[in-house]
Amino acid sequence: MPARLRLDTETHAVECFFANWIVYPDQASPGYMQNLPRLYEDAMPDSVLHLITCALAFADVGRTSNGGREYKLKALQSYGAAITRLRTLTREPKNFQSDGILAALLLIDAFETMYMGETWPHGPHDQALKYMLEVRGDEQLYSSKHFCLSRIAIYRLQTKQLLLGQDDSALHQTLLASLNRDRPDLHIMFDVYQMQRLCARADHLIHHWEHELVDGAMAQVERLLQEIEELITSIEAWTSTLDASLKPHREFPDLADRLRQVAEPNEDHDNPCFVCPGKGGVLTHHDTSVAFLWTFYAAAQIILRDSTVQVLRLAASLSPNEPHHHQHRMHSEQRAIVTLSSSILRSVPKFMGFDVVRSDEPGLSDHPSQASSLGRFLGVFSMTVVQNTQATSQAHKDSAGEVLAWLHKSSLSEQTDSR
Repeated sequence: MPARLRLDTETHAVECFFANWIVYPDQASPGYMQNLPRLYEDAMPDSVLHLITCALAFADVGRTSNGGREYKLKALQSYGAAITRLRTLTREPKNFQSDGILAALLLIDAFETMYMGETWPHGPHDQALKYMLEVRGDEQLYSSKHFCLSRIAIYRLQTKQLLLGQDDSALHQTLLASLNRDRPDLHIMFDVYQMQRLCARADHLIHHWEHELVDGAMAQVERLLQEIEELITSIEAWTSTLDASLKPHREFPDLADRLRQVAEPNEDHDNPCFVCPGKGGVLTHHDTSVAFLWTFYAAAQIILRDSTVQVLRLAASLSPNEPHHHQHRMHSEQRAIVTLSSSILRSVPKFMGFDVVRSDEPGLSDHPSQASSLGRFLGVFSMTVVQNTQATSQAHKDSAGEVLAWLHKSSLSEQTDSR
């Protein structure tokens, strides 16, 4: 292929990638990876950032193009070159303070999640992300240019740690203590940190109380349940005061029924076989970044409430003479989980760009959502939570499973092997 044509192909793929993966901030939205184009423009052609950006760009084009096999092979080659280059940089710790390397690690995580069939939430680069947040120090907290990437890295670590039951209190305390919690995205980040701590305590209590807490087990349980209830009350009070632009909006009240009829996979539409639950209609958000914040927040609350149900079961076994009190709260938590999982699933069509259903239906758009590829990547966490939670309905779990199975079909290893 001539060099000029090769350059044009790469440039076109990268421009499409930026449109599908970047959200620019505004008054209501913190944005997502908005400084990536500048970092990419400044990066050398053999840099980790340039190579992994091209890998994701080629993979995206290969997924949507009829003649995409060449793009998929290019994506794998660029990814391999990026990993090789990254290994050479580990010899110099100072390299891990730069925005370019942090952006590259975040994109490697995205590529492996979406296109390598990575067993998520386990990832080979999580320790590198943690290390970068540590070595970048306080400077990253007081510079908007640096913090827009550090914020995303914290979110990525929180999603994985929540699913794995990990509590990284030391790192999060250091990074989050000085944040301005008047900003909604940072308030959510801090609340999720508190959820992590409580979930980790619940897990420890459930699995170790017989060995460590025999004498004071019930007191520990009641104290933990009280702290969880206080946090949930705080969350509900805070969300009720937010500006309307930050809250989800309901559209197309009967779209759930229409999606059941028309959202079958076919050659023309890039949709999974997805059933939108309930009668409440599809939920839309200000943009993909805000949609992620709310589905992330809701999914974290599901994990917290799921842990609460397990602690309540322990409490019921420790105080068999008071079963009704614990049963009542268990049922209340389970109802809340169903509500939260429903709100997540009702956000899926617009958040993940599945709103291309049928142009002849009044009120339904044929236009893909902004940054729909980004939405599909960020939605993996909330879909995994809904599928794994014990307390939601089987219909919700099935819907989440359908989306995850559809996303897994994007794996480049699966696509290239099948040919």
